[in-house]
Amino acid sequence: MKWVYFIASALVGVNVLGQSTVQLDEKNGFRAFTINKDLSVLKDNLEFIRTVDNDSAKLFQVKDPVVVNGLNGVTELVFYKDKLVEITVFFEKTSLENYMNLQKSLTQLYGTPVDDTNSKNKPTHLSKADRVYTWKGKTTGLQLNYEVNHKVIEMIYWGLNEVSEKIKGEF
Repeated sequence: MKWVYFIASALVGVNVLGQSTVQLDEKNGFRAFTINKDLSVLKDNLEFIRTVDNDSAKLFQVKDPVVVNGLNGVTELVFYKDKLVEITVFFEKTSLENYMNLQKSLTQLYGTPVDDTNSKNKPTHLSKADRVYTWKGKTTGLQLNYEVNHKVIEMIYWGLNEVSEKIKGEF
C-alpha cells in the first residue's frame, strides 16, 4: 500500500510524508528574493559584503531587517555571475523553542522535512548538538539549522543545480 502512495505522490509532486515540493518550487526563495533573480533588480536594497575567490560569486546583505515568526533576522544573498543562487536568513539570540516553532511553521508550508541532524552530510560548521532539517523540491532546497552554542537559527534557500551546490560549498 505504501508503494501506491509513493507512486501517486511522485506524480503530483508531494512525497509520502506530505511534503509539497510544488509549493517550495513555486515560491523559489524567500519573499521578494527568488533563485535566479538578477542582481540588477535587487542591488538598490543591498550592501556588498565580499567577493569569493573566483570573482564570479558575491555576497550581499539586505539593508532592511526581516521579521519571521516574531524573530528579527538579517538576510544575506549569494550571487553567481549576477544571478541569485542562495538566500540565508540569520536569527541571532534565539532559543531551541524559537527554532522548533519556526520548523513547525515551515512544516505546515512544505510538509515534513528530512531530519539531517545526525547526517554525515551535515554542514561542517555545525556541531553534533546542532539541529538540521531539510526540504527539497525539484528546483529549490530549504535548510533550517540551529547552532546550539551560538543560539543562531539559519534558514537557507538555494537552487538545486550544479552551480548553486558548488557556490554553497565556497561560502
